[in-house]
Amino acid sequence: MEKIILTYILESPGPQDLCDNRTEGSSLLKSLDLFKIPYLYKLVVNKKIFFNSLNSKIIEQKFLDILLANHSRYGNNKEEKELVLVLHFSSHGDENGLSLTNQESIKWEELRDLIKPINDFISKHGQLIICMSSCKGFNAMKMQNGFDIPFTLLLGSTKNILHNFRINKILFNLNEINGIIFFCIMIVKGDMPCLTLREMKRLQR
Repeated sequence: MEKIILTYILESPGPQDLCDNRTEGSSLLKSLDLFKIPYLYKLVVNKKIFFNSLNSKIIEQKFLDILLANHSRYGNNKEEKELVLVLHFSSHGDENGLSLTNQESIKWEELRDLIKPINDFISKHGQLIICMSSCKGFNAMKMQNGFDIPFTLLLGSTKNILHNFRINKILFNLNEINGIIFFCIMIVKGDMPCLTLREMKRLQR
């Protein structure tokens, strides 16, 4: 089954970083263009924009656009394609959630409510990968509710990370984990554990 990969970057840099035009997204988009990976990018400086950007209809339309633009390659039958969505969050963060440019916070519970409809759509056709390019982003595993987990794979750091382009490099990985091929770009310093849905369920037993 052929995989169609879409990377959706939601970035909320610190106020000074934004003023200095020092953003992670500008570097990530160059890499995505270089490797011809379809993507969406949103600068989400406040809660209203963040909430509006995480809309399943936006993602459904983008996948449709990809299929239509590559009709000769993918053909008409969408059921024969596996959709892989990489949601890449770039912002400040801590154990409780994410912090936006205007200092508003997104709690993990709020993020779960936003991601669940997206996962409901993607899970019918493929896999949802969550990449947290933020301090202590691995705490996003708190979005699980018992055995109800709104993603297939989570990537994030358990520690604080530095967004310093002079000492960090873009990690471009095309890997296969538990049969899932995914694209991931992370600018991180520190460990980056990975937990799959299967492993999360095993830990709960």
